[in-house]
Amino acid sequence: MKTLKSFFVVIMALVVITIDVMAIESATIGGQDIIANNGVEQKIAINISDNPGIMGYKLSITYPQNVKVLSIERGQLCQEGLFDSSLENHSDNKIDVVWSGTQNTIGDGSLFYINLIADSAAVGEELKISYSIDDSFDESWNSV
Repeated sequence: MKTLKSFFVVIMALVVITIDVMAIESATIGGQDIIANNGVEQKIAINISDNPGIMGYKLSITYPQNVKVLSIERGQLCQEGLFDSSLENHSDNKIDVVWSGTQNTIGDGSLFYINLIADSAAVGEELKISYSIDDSFDESWNSV
C-alpha cells in the first residue's frame, strides 16, 4: 500500500519545511533532515530504501513560493540511463523528475538530489514528493 509519512527539513532561524514521504510497494522514497542557514544553498538527497527493483520512475516535487530550486542532479542509483527534469520549463512550483534504465536497480540509495535555497518565510511550508504509478515500473514493465 502507498503510505504517506512526513519528516522535516530544518532551516536555521527556525524555518521548517516538511517533505512528504511515499512508499512504492515495499520501498520508501523520501529525503533526509537538513539544517541550513537562511538563504544558503542546500543539497537534499531523495532516497529509496527497501527497494525490490525499479527500472524507471516519474516523481513530482511541489514546493512553496519561498523556496527556490536551483538544480536537480542524478543520484547514485541512477547513474546509468536517461535522466531529466522539468526544472528549466516549469512555472507552477512543481518539478517532474524522470529516470529510465535498461534493467532493475536494486538496493538503497539516492535517486536524485535537489539543490535549493529557502528564505525565512518558509516556516511550516511543505516540500511534497509524489509519483506517477503509470510511469514508475520494474524491468518486467509492472507498475510499482
